[in-house]
Amino acid sequence: MKITLTRYWLLTTIFLSLISIGTRAEIVEDWGTISTPLEEDLTFEVQQNDVTKSFSHDYNFSLEGESDAIYSLTFNFDYCSYGCGSVATSYGIYDQNGGLISDVDSNGTLYLTSGDYSLRVDGTGFGAGNSIDYLGSITFTATAVASTSAVVSPAPEPSVFGLLIAGIVLCLLRYRRLVLRLPQNSTASTREQRA
Repeated sequence: MKITLTRYWLLTTIFLSLISIGTRAEIVEDWGTISTPLEEDLTFEVQQNDVTKSFSHDYNFSLEGESDAIYSLTFNFDYCSYGCGSVATSYGIYDQNGGLISDVDSNGTLYLTSGDYSLRVDGTGFGAGNSIDYLGSITFTATAVASTSAVVSPAPEPSVFGLLIAGIVLCLLRYRRLVLRLPQNSTASTREQRA
């Protein structure tokens, strides 16, 4: 069965769309906009109980302020407050496009500049009868850091580069295929005109 180029591109587009749909996280809470100057530290709670299937939960927030505003985020998490069997749990800070900025340790600090972010909690590997309770907190502090080297800037995930390379390869293959067909098509049309 010969698959035409149009069908090939259509199938590729559908496949890539299905992959991107599976990576969406459920928005559990939106903490709103946190702006400088902060009079005092702000603390938000993160908690879910009796989760029994694989999950990806987002807690969205925006940081805004002066162009040189830097925020210190301090994390305190209990990965499995009541035991989670074989469940693998991870925490991370993501940018507005869903790109991972940094994994988060259970008791760590991260520096961010103004922008739209989300704290994502992922859990996988649930067996029969397993459930998980997770809880923790994130504290926002406006701070001045002497060096900007401590600031984490958003960077694309490896999957973004993979999709970019795959797209370039597909475009090059299509171009090569069209170039290889060009001389054959022009000689065939010349023969038809002579006949």
